[in-house]
Amino acid sequence: MEQKKKYPKTGSQLTYIGEFTGLYYMTFKEYIAFYRIHGDVIEVARVLFSRSDYMKVLFGKSEYFLEDYED
Repeated sequence: MEQKKKYPKTGSQLTYIGEFTGLYYMTFKEYIAFYRIHGDVIEVARVLFSRSDYMKVLFGKSEYFLEDYED
């Protein structure tokens, strides 16, 4: 995490429906840490098991099945 402190934007940007969500993420073993950058502060938003439907946990719907939810 010390490396993230020096270079916070080296994580991957999380996009949802083609838009940047303001969240970055990084993986560690079987987990994904989601974080935001506020100036020189890193705020950890969630840490989730990588095999979970993390898009559904974060946004209420899975990005891959949005057509199933649209009217």
